[in-house]
Amino acid sequence: MLYIARQPILNLDQSIEAYELLFRPSAENCFGRSDPDKASKQTMDTALLVGLDTLSDGKEIYLNCTSELILGGYASLIPPGVAVIEVLETVEPTPQLVEACRELKHKGYRIALDDFVDSPRFSQLAELADVIKVDFRVTPANERDALVHKYADARIMLAEKVETQEEFESGRQSGFKLFQGYFFCKPKMISTRNLPWSGESGLGVLRALSKSELDFVELEQIVKAEPGLCYRLLRYLNSPAFYLPSEVRSILHALTLLGNDKTRRWLLLVVAVMNAGKRNPALTHAALVRAHFAELIAPHVRTDDCEMFMLSLFSLLDAMLEIPLDELLRQLPVPRSVAKALQGEPSRLRKCFEMVLAYEAGNWELCEGLRLQLGASDADLRQCYVEAVRWARNVCGDAFSGTNP
Repeated sequence: MLYIARQPILNLDQSIEAYELLFRPSAENCFGRSDPDKASKQTMDTALLVGLDTLSDGKEIYLNCTSELILGGYASLIPPGVAVIEVLETVEPTPQLVEACRELKHKGYRIALDDFVDSPRFSQLAELADVIKVDFRVTPANERDALVHKYADARIMLAEKVETQEEFESGRQSGFKLFQGYFFCKPKMISTRNLPWSGESGLGVLRALSKSELDFVELEQIVKAEPGLCYRLLRYLNSPAFYLPSEVRSILHALTLLGNDKTRRWLLLVVAVMNAGKRNPALTHAALVRAHFAELIAPHVRTDDCEMFMLSLFSLLDAMLEIPLDELLRQLPVPRSVAKALQGEPSRLRKCFEMVLAYEAGNWELCEGLRLQLGASDADLRQCYVEAVRWARNVCGDAFSGTNP
């Protein structure tokens, strides 16, 4: 399982204004010890898996960002208007970092400074900031008042780690407009099931990303070989923040919708956080055989190969993720024809899928009837299935297939 926490940020009326996303390495609701860069990347990846719409409830999301997330462009994976870039207090305000924040501002992002301490070193960041967060646990009252006096006219002052009624009243009287802390609400834990990859595709992704211009056809083949990547890509694109103009017709279509820069950053983020972990190799192998078999047989039965691939892969994703099919379909931008076929509605696509399942299960009587209706030959089915098993074996390795073509 993957975990993330969110803590509300409230206004003077104690109504929720935004949420801050917090790294959680386990089911225990505490930060723990972790490398800040890894924690920030894991938090972003988990947020994209859970879903920005689920986490935000229509509010802004404060995203903790290290220098690497800002300079590497990862912060821009979440669109402006959704994310507030919260610059951690450990960030070194180099000229490059300040310029990157200025560029984010130019793109429409709001900037927050975490645990702010007034210092000439941070003057340029303070000029860019929309929100200044002050830690009530470590900042004396006279220093808090001085910060409000200096910055409140042009910045929103946020009191964080507020734990008592007295601290809330003190902050309100001083001029703080936003509040966060245990006095209002402890961070709420949210979990999602991890679908890690086999690991073999990592080098392929990095090789593809080393090119100045991405080859989306090459990347499509890499992503299609990893159910975890397929799910992450479609979950990411399903955020309302993207306002997709049309259905996602294929993995290639999904990648081109993201474009060169966002695809590169998204894949780098995924490579950084995904690992082999605990997986179900037999189920992964079965999903890949089924999906590629369906993709290969599609031209022989006059059906769209992209839809057949997505339909067949997604038919096992609910088992791999332990998420009900209806919920899975709500989370992902699956074409209507594929969604209807997954739910059993009669169509030519559904009939082709049933033939795939019948062949896979060795139900030869049913398979024969469907084959004759669809116009495929015995030789087509045999050849496509053998090729699908061979392809899945190459992807997963012999030890995970348990099948001899």
